[in-house]
Amino acid sequence: MYEDLEQNRFDVVVIKSQDRLMRNTRDWYLFADRLNCAGKRLYFYLENTFYSPEDALLTGIKAILAEEYSRELSKKMNLAHQKRQQNNGKPVLTSKSYGYRRTADGAIEIIPEEAAVKRRMYELCADGLGGRKIAAVLAAEGVRSRAAIGAMAGKGDGCAGIGDHASKGKALARTLQAPLLNLNFQQL
Repeated sequence: MYEDLEQNRFDVVVIKSQDRLMRNTRDWYLFADRLNCAGKRLYFYLENTFYSPEDALLTGIKAILAEEYSRELSKKMNLAHQKRQQNNGKPVLTSKSYGYRRTADGAIEIIPEEAAVKRRMYELCADGLGGRKIAAVLAAEGVRSRAAIGAMAGKGDGCAGIGDHASKGKALARTLQAPLLNLNFQQL
């Protein structure tokens, strides 16, 4: 971007919010100064405002907060990684991880019936259907969540899920977005 700035290829930089641009206070001040000296403008579209040098104190405080947040998040991620390593590298698998279960020895195995449903969900998603429509298609095909099946058998809380139309696709969206599940999709 600095090369484009020097070559005068733009007039305005549009960003979602300040913390999405830089997480280093020094870099933020250097960037803002370069833009200002070049006569360019910076627009924050969430705030619907342009940066002004008069806002330097406030944006400086925001830059410090963003930098601290980034540092704290990094610490948490590193601690989580260390904890996984202490747990022999086993990923966390909750009871809501559709398509997978943990075996008695702690390994993760694929549940073939649920894997078929997940394949179908991804196919429908690739065809352009949204969460609610996919949930409706799966409900019409008779697919039910673990909770709904448990409720029919007198177990669980009966909460709607994967193919239950009442969920309006919320459980489906979580399933489509879950990193562990997406990571292992090729195995399904």
